[in-house]
Amino acid sequence: MTLRKIIQDYLAIFLAGLFLALDLIYDVSSALDMERVMEKSIDIASISFGFLLAVLALLIQGENAALTRIKASGTYPKLIILNKKAVLASGLLVILSLLYLGFKLDKLDLEAMSLNLSEVLNSLVISVLIYQLAVVFSFLDIFYYIIKQES
Repeated sequence: MTLRKIIQDYLAIFLAGLFLALDLIYDVSSALDMERVMEKSIDIASISFGFLLAVLALLIQGENAALTRIKASGTYPKLIILNKKAVLASGLLVILSLLYLGFKLDKLDLEAMSLNLSEVLNSLVISVLIYQLAVVFSFLDIFYYIIKQES
């Protein structure tokens, strides 16, 4: 397994898990304005969602020389899988952000098992944001890798 494949397969989940663990231990997200982060997450994820679906449509339906080379490449299936992960993560992030803002979850002050649920929710939502961004960048990385390789 090459370093490139390891990064493509595991970087996003590793970064999200690392942040989740660090935030639960050290409460890193308490320094953030979570309402503003969630508002911007909706923007970022919505744009990513639309862009990635448009790219997917082009990849599947396009019929020019460059797209034919991309489809013939050995990494084309990986590109489609990364696109799917990024689209799903973008959609999930939009939904979580809307729920977060709509129910004012940053104001929630419940405790269970000596954990403040608001802090746990902050950690989870930011972890999804990190995962989404990492998957989008992995998708773009493999996309440009294929284009560079084929030209």
